[in-house]
Amino acid sequence: MSNCVYEIEWRELLVKRLKTAQTVLKRDAAKEEKQRTEAKQLAVGYGNYEEAHEAYGWGYITQKQLDTIQALFDNRENQSRSALQRIMRIIGEVQGEINMLKNVPDYRREFLTK
Repeated sequence: MSNCVYEIEWRELLVKRLKTAQTVLKRDAAKEEKQRTEAKQLAVGYGNYEEAHEAYGWGYITQKQLDTIQALFDNRENQSRSALQRIMRIIGEVQGEINMLKNVPDYRREFLTK
């Protein structure tokens, strides 16, 4: 078996493992997006973070809601979505390498991976 076949196999294994992480991140990103949507609806009543913090002090909102509102005011991005986009990019690159290696003629394969 040539080195090229091994290169294809380990890349396919890598893609399989990355797709598992991708599934988890999709779920987490959807959950974070739902929380951000709820926080946006809640944050509409506050002009800035200080007003939201005061509402927290009076017990009108929870610490988690306050943290999410702060992230909105700070314009922080959804971390799971960012990680998901990076994994999807890596999967695409590795899939491209797999396709390239599968299309290399047999007589060139042994020279490609030396």
